[in-house]
Amino acid sequence: MQSITFNWANAVVVSGLTSLNSQLMHLVMNSCKNVMVKIVRIIAPDFSPNTDGIHVQYSIGVTISVASIQTGDDCISIGPTTRNLWMEKIQCGLGHGVR
Repeated sequence: MQSITFNWANAVVVSGLTSLNSQLMHLVMNSCKNVMVKIVRIIAPDFSPNTDGIHVQYSIGVTISVASIQTGDDCISIGPTTRNLWMEKIQCGLGHGVR
């Protein structure tokens, strides 16, 4: 279960979002183009071992900027055929980082 999923979306901006205690993944971009994620907070308990913060797959042109992510698994997970992914100013705690 994801908090928010974008499928085949173009020109999306997610800004000022706080996501708390989602199961599995908090924010998912699947087959998207030109996505900007900025100024987000993602928080899950440290005992949630399969909870990813942001998952990007099959997407092109995704920027993640100024994010605070605390999860029990990956802060940001990158799936197949993702291209032109830019990440900056990411604070990752508790989780496994970016992979």
